[in-house]
Amino acid sequence: MSHLLQKLLPYIILSVAGFASFFAFSPYRQVWIMFLTIPCLVFYINEAKTKKQAVFQAGLFGGVFFETSLFWAVKGLFSEYGLLVYFLFVLFLFLMGFFFYGTIAFLSHFFKKGLSRIIAFCCLLSLSEYVQSYFIFQLSWLFMASAWVSYPKMLQFFSIAGTFGYGFFTVFIFTSPLFLLTKEKHYKTFILAVILTGGIFLYGDKRLENTRDSEYVPDINLRLIQKHQTKSLNDIPAYITPVLFDNEIYFALKKPLAVKGKNILFFPEAFIRSRIQDEPLLFQKPLEREYPDFYILTGSLRKIEGKKVYNSILAVDNKARILNSNDKYKFVPVGEYIPFIENFRNFSRGKGPKTFHLDGVPAVGAVNCVEITYPRIFIDQKDRPKWIANITNDSVYLNELGSYQYLIFSQLRAVEEGLPVVKISTPYGISAVINPYGEIEAFLPRGTTDTLDARLPKALPPTFYAKYGNIPFLLGSFLLLVACAAVSFCKKNTGTPEDGTEVPDKSEIIPGKREKAEPSRSSTTRKEKEKQRQQRAEKRKKRKKQ
Repeated sequence: MSHLLQKLLPYIILSVAGFASFFAFSPYRQVWIMFLTIPCLVFYINEAKTKKQAVFQAGLFGGVFFETSLFWAVKGLFSEYGLLVYFLFVLFLFLMGFFFYGTIAFLSHFFKKGLSRIIAFCCLLSLSEYVQSYFIFQLSWLFMASAWVSYPKMLQFFSIAGTFGYGFFTVFIFTSPLFLLTKEKHYKTFILAVILTGGIFLYGDKRLENTRDSEYVPDINLRLIQKHQTKSLNDIPAYITPVLFDNEIYFALKKPLAVKGKNILFFPEAFIRSRIQDEPLLFQKPLEREYPDFYILTGSLRKIEGKKVYNSILAVDNKARILNSNDKYKFVPVGEYIPFIENFRNFSRGKGPKTFHLDGVPAVGAVNCVEITYPRIFIDQKDRPKWIANITNDSVYLNELGSYQYLIFSQLRAVEEGLPVVKISTPYGISAVINPYGEIEAFLPRGTTDTLDARLPKALPPTFYAKYGNIPFLLGSFLLLVACAAVSFCKKNTGTPEDGTEVPDKSEIIPGKREKAEPSRSSTTRKEKEKQRQQRAEKRKKRKKQ
């Protein structure tokens, strides 16, 4: 029984570690937990005797971590599709986590045990987040670096490294306690991790010194309307039409707008659900006389080209004219999109990110819902905006956990690109105005139906990440993996193997001469014993003669 428990103990520990890691992220934000759970994961990957053992141990950690962190995303499937579909998606989340972490462990075992394997693991984990976001499953969630969101000074490093580059440094920092626990005692590497942490903190402290409360775009006034509570797409009544949208506008305009400058009204994603067919007028009565200067940015479903339905963002002026639109091109995993199954919600994909140019307003990137979770590609880099309008509907399968997790992506993207983000949601989410440093300047809390007036923060010059994107991260990861592979290869061929015995260097053997084999330890001991027997025999003979 004790032998069985000893075998199962690593799997039990890693399951608990995977579960506990969830609490390091929003809304709990207990980052210190990762200094226990990540070293635990890396230790077992490093010490695993076989690749199979490493895959199952790391896969169990990843499966439990994904399951715990994302169970809320499929919770709505239970009431909508029944227990079987809900169970299948719960299983899918576990297998997805198992796949990514198991693959990382498998690849890590091609590197030499010790520091090379640990550094390779850090690279591979951050690369897996990159692949997970843009390629396999396209689930842009659960980034290791997002654990720093509650530490403004640590958050600023996103402006240099981005989500994936910072992911490598984050895992390296979390792993640092392990450097003191290995047999080799990598004190220098531990000190490097401490210096790196301090450097990131000091960079963030210096960057935040530049913040000014008065740095706002002049004559731009924002009004966020957080309205209509619904739990899922099917629960939303189709009462908000271009005709009845008049009433919603008058509701939003009950409080007088600012007289000076341009006013921008924001409504949530899919707020208009009549599936309009590019009608020239969004609402019936133009309001240019009563309200001479305002624009509306609203979510709307629109039906064009026969049966195609798009989830769109519309820009409308005070004359009721639709000035511009952008169709959603990234769908919510499970809620609107299932990998390998197109048109799960009968939505058609848009062409990609788009920047709206409105008279008297800085260029705005119209970002629809989950698109903001995808670093770099969520805005049009060729037509770079001055600020971001993130139109969301957090009602879709999101509870309190999802709402807070959703909010942090707006903060991360703001720091990465150096652009302010205006996030508008339904009352099941959180609406906020976020400055380019990731700080929330104004917000409407979850569960409230209200309006919020705010000013638009100024954009910063393009950050290092905004200029170069993920290229430094990918190049750096490649070079590090090559270096780890080279060190592993050299140690296997000319270095000291894991058991500590030295391997003879064949290059020192002179051709034509036979290397004299050193007597083995066993043969030496036999000769000594034989000599001792002879000596004892001679002593016996002498005694007999006497």
